[in-house]
Amino acid sequence: MRSDSPRHRLSLLTLLALLLISAGPGASDGAAELAPFGYLVGGSWSLGDDFYQTFEWTVGKKAVRALGYAIVAGEARLVSEGMWFWHPGEEKIKGYFFNEGMPDDFMDFTTRFEGDRMVSEILAHNPAGKVTAYSEVVDLVGGDRYEWAVYAREAASAEPMMRGTFTRSTD
Repeated sequence: MRSDSPRHRLSLLTLLALLLISAGPGASDGAAELAPFGYLVGGSWSLGDDFYQTFEWTVGKKAVRALGYAIVAGEARLVSEGMWFWHPGEEKIKGYFFNEGMPDDFMDFTTRFEGDRMVSEILAHNPAGKVTAYSEVVDLVGGDRYEWAVYAREAASAEPMMRGTFTRSTD
């Protein structure tokens, strides 16, 4: 039932004003912070012949969904699924990922962009409850390629524990 009463219109105006005020000055919907992920969206990104990832925007570009596939006996097997999004309460890009057949089955990302570099601080949780801290660096080198490296945060070495070059195919 539709109501055109002055009281009803006033309630809608009050609600709209409260929504605008609650956003506050400087509040972000995350669009600008998430925009650099656009480089990764589209096609599939391969690391050699045994692993690839895909990235896609969610509805309204509110988040980026990432899927990771291992090639086992010639078949693609989903081994990682997650999403990066702007967390308005923390005012950071967060990512939550679930893994299958890997040492860590849940990963909590805090991500930032530094120019053409994506840096993530990761807390990886294994099934036994152990938490390990990593840093991941992705250098968006242009075209259809990016350099990837993972570092153990507690290690004394500046050498990555894993690294590789991902290349995009669009077929």
